[in-house]
Amino acid sequence: MNETSGGQEPDSPRRATPEELRGLALWRHYEAARERAATLVALSRYRATDREPLYVLHTRQHHQLIDALHDFCYHARKTLELAEQHRPGILERANNMRLLRNGGELDLGIDGPVVLADRTLLWMLGRVIHSQDVGICAREEIDIGSPWAAAPKTTSYWPMVAVGVRSDFDEPNDYHYVSIEQLVEAFCRLDDSIHEALDAARRY
Repeated sequence: MNETSGGQEPDSPRRATPEELRGLALWRHYEAARERAATLVALSRYRATDREPLYVLHTRQHHQLIDALHDFCYHARKTLELAEQHRPGILERANNMRLLRNGGELDLGIDGPVVLADRTLLWMLGRVIHSQDVGICAREEIDIGSPWAAAPKTTSYWPMVAVGVRSDFDEPNDYHYVSIEQLVEAFCRLDDSIHEALDAARRY
């Protein structure tokens, strides 16, 4: 038996309360969601052409984007569910927050426009979490002249700007398309409410 110099047993370490544990889980999921969100935005804005050496990373970046998308949606939804316990109403905001801005189509260049799903943030997070197939939509962006093709030649870039998602709730050919930046931006618009929930969790 461990004893102090005065012959008394040392105090047992205080166990965290359930509220403190939920607050810690909220912070961990929130930080993980923000980490994946930063990766998604960076990958969706990255431009490379098949003329440059960095293009060999293109396939790897496809896989990274899909992995980051799944992780982001999982941690974002867990963040909202845990935040609801400290800041009631945040799930309702996420369930009413529509993803579309400035119309319902996204121009992909020569591949034409893709119709974006007129859905809410919470709905789309769930669809990605339960997805059975995710396809990347790349948009053609053309520059006149570049380090890889002097003017007046053109250089095409293909940033990965959107995804099409089919889940186990959908028919085999039923895909829901969403802009990656619009999905991340919708979550970021809830940042004030999430911080209020974090502050409330710290007061326990």
